Amino acid sequence: YGNTVNGNNAPTGDAWHVFEAVVPGAAYDGDLGPKEGIDGVSQTDRLILIVGLVALVGLLWSVGRP
Repeated sequence: YGNTVNGNNAPTGDAWHVFEAVVPGAAYDGDLGPKEGIDGVSQTDRLILIVGLVALVGLLWSVGRP
């Protein structure tokens, strides 16, 4: 874990970052890749986000039609 601080003494803009690496040995049986992407968002979360955004745009479009 690493903490990045922006240096302006404000409570906003600071963030914790995680780096995960898998170094398998000869008898390793686990998953070789992390479950989440590089930004911490899994594929399932991305799919739910896209479906939600499409639904929101569709609702706004249907309400805004004359």
